[in-house]
Amino acid sequence: MVVGKLTTEIIEKFVYEFKKNENQEKLKAHVIDPVICYFIDKLYPYIFITSTIFILTFVIAILILFLIIKSNYYK
Repeated sequence: MVVGKLTTEIIEKFVYEFKKNENQEKLKAHVIDPVICYFIDKLYPYIFITSTIFILTFVIAILILFLIIKSNYYK
């Protein structure tokens, strides 16, 4: 039971420190922002490729629709 009380006190102290604006700003500047930038840098090529494929698929679908309408119009 002593260990449980000790861990509870430690967790409460961490929570108290994390709630301070000064510590939140440090955490954002030194941990969260670099992690987000890292993920964006790593995922950018995949996002670009996926967007390109989506746009090409959309253009092809419109061309197919145009060809279907055109072939039905001339029948």
